[in-house]
Amino acid sequence: MQDGCLDHADFFIGLEFWTETGRWRCTDVGARTICAISLEPHEITTRNPDGTQTTTITDDPSWLNGPPYAVVERVFDENDFGALYASAADIPA
Repeated sequence: MQDGCLDHADFFIGLEFWTETGRWRCTDVGARTICAISLEPHEITTRNPDGTQTTTITDDPSWLNGPPYAVVERVFDENDFGALYASAADIPA
């Protein structure tokens, strides 16, 4: 780790880390990539029986149980590691 940025070798499944978009949890470590889920509140859209849609924001922790996860797993590669931080305090102002 240098300047608060995490290197590929710092990651393990379950590690929580930060980007400028918020807090994330590592869900997989590959040879050159990691996968993670966002721990921030998520927007969900529900289709109602009458065909309309309802959109809400949820921070229900059950959405973060997995695998498989109910939220999208994002892939971070070597081009992203310079923007993955050990804590929110490490993010440059």
